Amino acid sequence: MQHRLKHLSYALAFCCLLLSTVATAALQPLPEIRAAAAAAIRASLGDATRTIDIEVDRLDPRLRLARCSVPLAATPNAQAQTPGRVSVNIRCEGDASWSLFVQVLVREQRKVAVATAGLPAGHSLVASDATLEPRWLTAPNASYIEDPAQLIGRLTTRPFAAGALLVMQGFKTPRAIRRGAHITVALASGAVAIRTNGIALQDGAIGDRIQVRNDTSRRIVEGVIAEDGSVVVR
Repeated sequence: MQHRLKHLSYALAFCCLLLSTVATAALQPLPEIRAAAAAAIRASLGDATRTIDIEVDRLDPRLRLARCSVPLAATPNAQAQTPGRVSVNIRCEGDASWSLFVQVLVREQRKVAVATAGLPAGHSLVASDATLEPRWLTAPNASYIEDPAQLIGRLTTRPFAAGALLVMQGFKTPRAIRRGAHITVALASGAVAIRTNGIALQDGAIGDRIQVRNDTSRRIVEGVIAEDGSVVVR
């Protein structure tokens, strides 16, 4: 009797192992889901010359999804063209229908402007203040600078540490006109422009729209500050 019970216990153990193996085989392997997310990101980026690093978030090991009978479908969200966090929708469109979102961190290496030394707020940038270095970028909305020359003469709006990334949001154009300054007002109509004198009623940088008072007519008009320091009124 004891011998028969021993054989029965072995048989039950074998059946449990077999059922466990079958159940595991019927599940979608989590590495395949992560691989589908990474492949979708690479396909969406398109340009093979870009240096990209893709890191797919770890999936919960308790996740149980039926194995898909067809290749997994994967669709990144609209942010996949830029570095940063991206959400990818992974779907099974076969007999076992399921869908989940996988989070992915996309990093891109590019040569961008960094500070060669510490820069205080209000500093007017000169050529020696910035240099290009390869960096891994992850912020999708930052205006990275790939030509430091475009920053020359701009004022820092906050301090930058040595080696810090220089982004356009950290700079402003210096004021070209101060309130109360005597200026030239160009009254433009088509190809014809009449120049007269006026007084600026606002501070402004090149390209800003400010109000000025025409010395001749005493009227207050609005115009755009040109590169020569005049205000063009159309």
